[in-house]
Amino acid sequence: MLAALSLSAAHAQTYPSRPIRLVVAVAAGGGTDILSRLLAARLTQTLGQNVVVDNRGGGNSIIGTTIAAKAPADGYTLLTATNASHSINPGLFPDLPYDTVRDFTPIVALAGVPVALVVTPAFPGRTLQEFIAHAKALDGKLTHGSSGTGGTGHLAAELFKAATGTRAVHVPYRSDGPALIDLLGGQISFMFPNMPAIVSYVKGGRLRALAVSSPKRSPALPEVPTLIESGVKLEVLGWYCIMGPAGIPQPIVTRLNGEINKILLEPDFREKLGGLGATAMGGRPDQVTALIKSDMAKYAKAIKDSGAKPD
Repeated sequence: MLAALSLSAAHAQTYPSRPIRLVVAVAAGGGTDILSRLLAARLTQTLGQNVVVDNRGGGNSIIGTTIAAKAPADGYTLLTATNASHSINPGLFPDLPYDTVRDFTPIVALAGVPVALVVTPAFPGRTLQEFIAHAKALDGKLTHGSSGTGGTGHLAAELFKAATGTRAVHVPYRSDGPALIDLLGGQISFMFPNMPAIVSYVKGGRLRALAVSSPKRSPALPEVPTLIESGVKLEVLGWYCIMGPAGIPQPIVTRLNGEINKILLEPDFREKLGGLGATAMGGRPDQVTALIKSDMAKYAKAIKDSGAKPD
């Protein structure tokens, strides 16, 4: 046992000695990808080794998440886990090829984000209530995109439809990025993407945000009301956590947790997160596990009540 502990400690002292892969289980361009690249760039500086984002989208985040779960537990493959991949998917897919708690090593909670209901400037209606009236008039003819079945954007839309008595057709994509391209091109009617994916589009006038899902208005888009203050009793918050395969040596977990917590305290990094509509989290590894378990119970009920099912 002492020999094993000594070897683990020695390994941690030289860690990292080569580039680290950060798996992002969605295609490039969405909120998960944006925040992962922001963290990877900063970690590259603090760790002295390249941290490379590896987009493995598809299968409702299952493909990339499986790759991370089956990787060697040496600290050189990490995963940006989300509430969609780790708390929602277990309620949607009974035969996941991994257990979202048992098969992963928690490292640190990165950031929390709301979603926003967005349309193009050409969409009739400038307020949430006008949107609802238009959706009811068309009665199921509108379409909404998402980062994939079971993603936060999909579930937010299903809960929104249930809360407002509206109907629309869900069109799943591999991430928010390609879905936003089709929204901008008029192929779909609306979306509930994570805030980091749409702040620049809204500020640039290419999209109109009608409401955000947080309990308070987002500092990134302070002029946009919340769903609650617009008359819809609904709150949805997403999150991003850094994890790895089960069994990563504790000294490496401690090193990564400490480095990322330091980054999350940097005013410049927090400002960048805030500009994307995200809020820094941080904390201990065990708090990641508690967050996943708590949301699993919450989303399981939401999935059942809304009738959301895999497409």
